[in-house]
Amino acid sequence: MRPFPRAATLLLLISAAFFLVLPDATNAQIWVTSGFKVTPTTTLGVSGITFMPGNQTETAYCSTSAINPTLVQLSPAAADYSKFGAYCKLTPSTGAVIYSTECPPGSVYNSGSQPPATANPMGECDIVFQPQPGVTYTINSNHWLWPNMLPLSQCGFQDYRAYCLSDPLGYYSFNPGAADPFPTTPTYTGVSSYVSLLAINTVDDPCSVMGTCSPQNISDIYCTNYIIIGGLPICHSGGISVPDVWEIAHTSEPWTPKCSDVVQGSVTPVAYSSPLTDGPNAGATITATFTPNFGYTLAQAAQICGFTNFDWQQLITVLPLPNTFIAVGSGAQMYAPPGFLDPPPGGYTYELPDIDNAYPFYYNPNPGSTGQSELATYEPGGASGTQLLFSDGPKDSCLFGGRYAGTAACNWTSAAPGETVQFITHLVGINSDGTAHDLQIGFTWYSNNNGTSGGAAIMRGVQPMDPGSGTGGTTVTSVSETTNYQYPTAPGVPPSTLTFLDGSQVSVWTCPQI
Repeated sequence: MRPFPRAATLLLLISAAFFLVLPDATNAQIWVTSGFKVTPTTTLGVSGITFMPGNQTETAYCSTSAINPTLVQLSPAAADYSKFGAYCKLTPSTGAVIYSTECPPGSVYNSGSQPPATANPMGECDIVFQPQPGVTYTINSNHWLWPNMLPLSQCGFQDYRAYCLSDPLGYYSFNPGAADPFPTTPTYTGVSSYVSLLAINTVDDPCSVMGTCSPQNISDIYCTNYIIIGGLPICHSGGISVPDVWEIAHTSEPWTPKCSDVVQGSVTPVAYSSPLTDGPNAGATITATFTPNFGYTLAQAAQICGFTNFDWQQLITVLPLPNTFIAVGSGAQMYAPPGFLDPPPGGYTYELPDIDNAYPFYYNPNPGSTGQSELATYEPGGASGTQLLFSDGPKDSCLFGGRYAGTAACNWTSAAPGETVQFITHLVGINSDGTAHDLQIGFTWYSNNNGTSGGAAIMRGVQPMDPGSGTGGTTVTSVSETTNYQYPTAPGVPPSTLTFLDGSQVSVWTCPQI
């Protein structure tokens, strides 16, 4: 029991609660949350979630709210109580506890400056941190409710106490006759989620857990020893002080960096729309960069995702006829739809006498005659680096107005005006068996460049465009930022199949039902 802190002239609580007129509290609720969220950043696409490639941090947060998370509407609790507060700390499986400057220890009692953790209709505390590979982080939170303080004239008490605490929804209870007169604070423990974007433990904390669910005014003091003077009870000595701030819940949620956390929003494409004739972007190229989040290296990101490395995979979805592109081993012009992977097995005939063994990837991950793979040349810093690059500069001289349009090379005709070559480029993981896993993260784009390089049309790679050979450039049409790939997965989940860009299927691990 708390000691009686005020002068003995304070009065005995005639009634522990004074009942008010019952309001319409049908939808009155308070929600408490511990969780982790995607750090708000620059929008890259229209996925509804915003990302910044190469995010260095993650945000853990706790909140106490009168906002219905499903309806996104205020509950009556917003008007019935003064404010809502949250305090949390982050405990890693290794290392020191992480605190937030928004809600340092003790800040929940700060009713003056009202930090972000204390507000109406929601108090929230954010903890920004840089996750380390293989470390599990658990956010532990305390949730508080500030009742409105009413003067005695509004309390209904006939004595000289200082004030009373308004509890219209009955979220609190006070039993002065019990060994512990204060209600027990409930604890809502979160569980590990295999879907990182669902690493949120939100609980509808009802009034029935701690309170009476009946409207009441609670006196600030319950006196245990009083005398009657002039017909009024006067506190003589002893008493129990009712807290002005009510702790209504504890919550927690664990989180470990998963593959989706590392790769979502991590690819940045850049298109060059004018046909440059020199420099690194000669020939109206397109470039992209994969930068793992949290500052992880490619090797660290691959390990978290269950891959040996990352690469790109590109599907040509539209290739109009006529054109000069023929796959090695085939005598016919290629066309799309249906789509096909770029490059095809063995590459294109214009690449001969070299054999292109990149398929099913865009860059060949296997070591060549020099001992270095083609993929390695696009990994600045190697596996310990933090970037995987991509570049392409296709040139189809049979497009309308192209260098060879209307000639024998293009069957004496050309593609129709406005036709383009269209692509889907995705980041993929390299499985231990050498197969590819499409992460669905990447972009769609098209090229209307109708020039040549070295006197020939090319489909793959960046080659300088022959001066004056054509016009056109590249344009990004959409960006895909999220993945449904989940790793690690729940123990015992069997392998299943996933269809990739070219329609092939391989065994992968899938996410369990959450």
